[in-house]
Amino acid sequence: MLRNRLLPALAASLFINTATMQQAEIQEPRYTVTSEARDATVSIVSPEYASAIEALREYSSDYLKAAKKRGYIIKDDKVIFLVHDIEHNTDVIDMNGDDQVMAASTIKLFAMSLYFDLVESGKLIYGWMDRDILRNMIEVSDNSAANTVIRNIGYGLGVPVESAPDAAHRMLMERHPEFKKTEIREFIPDKGKNNGRTYKNMTSARDLVEYYRMLWTRTLPYSDEMLKYLGLTKNTRIFTGGCDTSEEFNKTGTVYGQVSDSALVLIKRPNGEEYPYAIAAIVEDRTKTIDANRKKSYDRWVWERRIVIRDLSKRVYETFYKEHTGNDYVCKPVKKHVKKPVKKRR
Repeated sequence: MLRNRLLPALAASLFINTATMQQAEIQEPRYTVTSEARDATVSIVSPEYASAIEALREYSSDYLKAAKKRGYIIKDDKVIFLVHDIEHNTDVIDMNGDDQVMAASTIKLFAMSLYFDLVESGKLIYGWMDRDILRNMIEVSDNSAANTVIRNIGYGLGVPVESAPDAAHRMLMERHPEFKKTEIREFIPDKGKNNGRTYKNMTSARDLVEYYRMLWTRTLPYSDEMLKYLGLTKNTRIFTGGCDTSEEFNKTGTVYGQVSDSALVLIKRPNGEEYPYAIAAIVEDRTKTIDANRKKSYDRWVWERRIVIRDLSKRVYETFYKEHTGNDYVCKPVKKHVKKPVKKRR
């Protein structure tokens, strides 16, 4: 198991040396990964599996119709939902997967990848301060940390600070043409009421899923390091089970107008092997970039769309879990027995 191979030295190297031992234990990555390359194996799909996938697609379509009736999604909402079976190298569900959408904080995935591209080429040094910045960018989605990473990319490319986003975008297109719809166009606002209101950076569910597939196959530079950060305990909307049935590596995105999560999910099989799949779920409404079109509170608007992402991804997880473990997914929380205080006799 990935978690069982975690070495204390790896955890210690991930955080700045000013953290206390107690803080380091709290922040310790849940998973580590091996550096060996992996192949996305194309295997024959059984009739039973094909039937389960067809049922999953029907469920997803019916669910969205019901969600519209309940008002969780409305006419201006576009639902983007892409699930890629890495083991069979095929898309299981593709709802608008190639459409370009606002990236929000998912752009941080591509910024991190570019940073490590420059480390590999010797133009940047992966030091202890960078580890802390990357951890903050991914674990708590810190926008100031993300802007620092983008500025560092500009520094590695030898351009002025104000030109860093455009330079990062050009580098992304040159080094990673597979990310066809992703655009790094601006720093993320990180101060005052505009904090987090980023609408110019773009991506697609296809690019997000491809990013995770490339991490799994170790075809991106420093894939292991990026997986460590993505495996940290943090906010998640994609359902990935409980009771130690899976491992997940994810990054959410949120702005008024876009709610998303994307992940690499590893389901644990009875034989100790892992079944990998990549998933991206996005609900976008570009009319909400204008304040006058925001009829609901930010928290309420996000919550309703978070429910849609959670429910759709849960059925995906349950389908894959049964197919690859032979059992229905069941997770019963263990109740801790609390001893009642004994009253002293007088």
